[in-house]
Amino acid sequence: MHPIRRILASGFWTDTEAAVATEYALMVGLIAMAIFAAVTLFGTNLGNLYANAVDKLPF
Repeated sequence: MHPIRRILASGFWTDTEAAVATEYALMVGLIAMAIFAAVTLFGTNLGNLYANAVDKLPF
């Protein structure tokens, strides 16, 4: 193997910055999905709660 190719290949396999960036991207994606699910769930429940409260008002 050519010495330059060997250096590039060894640097490619030992570079951990790309793996860390991928892990952070996955974490951000999962957190965003959890926030979206929580907002959707609680938003729907709060909307139903508000509708029930308005229906029970005497006017």
